[in-house]
Amino acid sequence: MKKKVVVGLVSLAAVAVLLGILFFTPVGFFVLFFIQVRIQQNAGTFDRPRFEAVVEEVRQLRLKPGESVQRRLDDIHDPKSLRPLKAHEVFRRGEGAGNVWATMTASGKLTVVIETRDLGHAGA
Repeated sequence: MKKKVVVGLVSLAAVAVLLGILFFTPVGFFVLFFIQVRIQQNAGTFDRPRFEAVVEEVRQLRLKPGESVQRRLDDIHDPKSLRPLKAHEVFRRGEGAGNVWATMTASGKLTVVIETRDLGHAGA
C-alpha cells in the first residue's frame, strides 16, 4: 500500500514538472504554439473531385503559353462560381480562401493554385 502511494506521488510530481516545462518555459511555449498552429492549419481531407472540377474550369479559359491569370471562387464548394477578379478587388487578411492562380508554362503545362483556407498572417 505504501509503495503505491509513493509511486502515485512520484507520478504526480513528474506530471507537475512536465506541465511546468510546457507552460512556463520558452521551450514549452514553442511546443504549445506549434501544436496550436498545426491544429488550426489542418487543411482537412483533399477533395480531389472538387479541385479537379476547378482545374477543368480553368482549362476552359484556354490560356496561351506563358500566360498567367488570377480568378476567384465566390463559393469554394462550387467550381462554376469561378470568375475574373473585379477591378481593384482586394481581400483582407483572412479572406483569401477562394483565390485561384493559373499559369500555362511556355511548354504548355498548366499549373493551378487554389487557396482553400486563409487563417491570416502567414496562415494561408
